[in-house]
Amino acid sequence: MERESRHSKEEEEELDRKIAQIREKNLKIEERKK
Repeated sequence: MERESRHSKEEEEELDRKIAQIREKNLKIEERKK
């Protein structure tokens, strides 16, 4: 259980980073459209 929760925490941090990168890309694409 402990190992699982620690692993999921690392996964969550990686997901947050990926989401942040995707948001930045989307923002740049939106600015190009204007």
